[in-house]
Amino acid sequence: MRIEIHAEGITLDRVARSRIEQELRGALGHYAARITSATVYVRDTNGPRGGPGQQCRIVVNLLRSSRIVVSGMDTDVPPLIKCTAERAGYAVRRHFNRRRSGMRRDKVHAIS
Repeated sequence: MRIEIHAEGITLDRVARSRIEQELRGALGHYAARITSATVYVRDTNGPRGGPGQQCRIVVNLLRSSRIVVSGMDTDVPPLIKCTAERAGYAVRRHFNRRRSGMRRDKVHAIS
């Protein structure tokens, strides 16, 4: 799984980028063989005004051209990344569980 990190209006040092990658690998690791790439977009929407202006969007590209997009907002980047990565992991898990249960239903109908 290839991970790209893009920041706009926020400076992310090597440690922050490593932490983001670690959070994402932890959340998506179980499905890494089925994921071609994940792109993290972090940006400051409020600039110097403060407030919940940190935005994170994670785009997960799955095999067979499926795409899952999850986003969130917070005042600080580390909890924002953690929460958004967990939501991305949940969305990917839900996607594959739905596909698996749909395939089982098809098999049952085909036997009947």
